[in-house]
Amino acid sequence: FNGDVDSLRVQKFKALYDLQKNAAVPNYNLDVLIQHRKYTFDDSKSTNPYFFFEPFAGVAVANAAHTFIPALMSNHSAKYPDGILDKETLKAFFAITEAADGTLSYKPGWERIPYN
Repeated sequence: FNGDVDSLRVQKFKALYDLQKNAAVPNYNLDVLIQHRKYTFDDSKSTNPYFFFEPFAGVAVANAAHTFIPALMSNHSAKYPDGILDKETLKAFFAITEAADGTLSYKPGWERIPYN
């Protein structure tokens, strides 16, 4: 992203966030993250003329990053034994705030590990 590898792209986050927009109980589980991974892969291929997907590192590293999100941030409880990653936890981890009108904003440096 303009040579800056540590800033979040709100457009990409919104694509993930909107995958659970109409869910009664939003849960950013592995199935949702797989959908988002497909989006980011396809978007990179179509918009980056220098796109390169190295066979081993591309599969191992890029896909692992998407699996870490639900694996490490989901809250496991008696009600959700397989874990649940809700909107508030997802936004907090990525330093995203949401305005009353639904606009998402990134606050660099405000990323945090979810509360227990």
